[in-house]
Amino acid sequence: MDLTDPAVLSGSEWPMHGLADDIRPALEKALAEGPAVLATIIALEGGGPRPVGTQMLFAQGFASGFLSGGCIEGDVEIHARAVLETGAPRRLVYGEGSPWPDIRLLCGARIEILVERLDPDDVAVRDLLTHATERRPAVWFSDGTGRLCARKESAPPPWPGAFRRGFDPVPRLVVIGGDPTALALASLGAQAGFEATLVRPKGPLAPPPLAGVGYSRDTPGQALAA
Repeated sequence: MDLTDPAVLSGSEWPMHGLADDIRPALEKALAEGPAVLATIIALEGGGPRPVGTQMLFAQGFASGFLSGGCIEGDVEIHARAVLETGAPRRLVYGEGSPWPDIRLLCGARIEILVERLDPDDVAVRDLLTHATERRPAVWFSDGTGRLCARKESAPPPWPGAFRRGFDPVPRLVVIGGDPTALALASLGAQAGFEATLVRPKGPLAPPPLAGVGYSRDTPGQALAA
């Protein structure tokens, strides 16, 4: 998959890219390869399936996140390719007042989306990823051209035209045990967006075959302290 290709999303019959809700891990991965395009729901009227602040990332080789029940992602992808090429942000409106009446939203909502290019050397993006790594709550501001990321406790008010979104540290889940229930809990936690770790003191050397789940053979006290 490639943003220079006509369809990043159409390469698969199943929308596996939509399983991720927190865009930061995908953003860090994308920026290691080059620029990326971030699409954010900045306004919503009616019963949309995704709340304001929901984000989707398009990058060289993959997409992550979702913005609706599948009604608009393909069209947003087209605009993302243009933004990646030109660097000029776009504000898209779907639903009432949209310039694309042929794109129907089954939920009847009106969705406004900011689509912007993020470069690897963008200071605000780097600050966002640093706050995530150091587990600090942060606030993200963007109008598509100017961006700022600040610590939550010292964040200024947004400037005119800027959208504000908060980011909290990724929640952690530590599951102690090695039975099927423990494995299921750790797996479900990872799928739900938790930083999940399975602790099995003196357990097998090989980690459990669970995607996104960390593993520790330490005692519970040592594992929790770490």
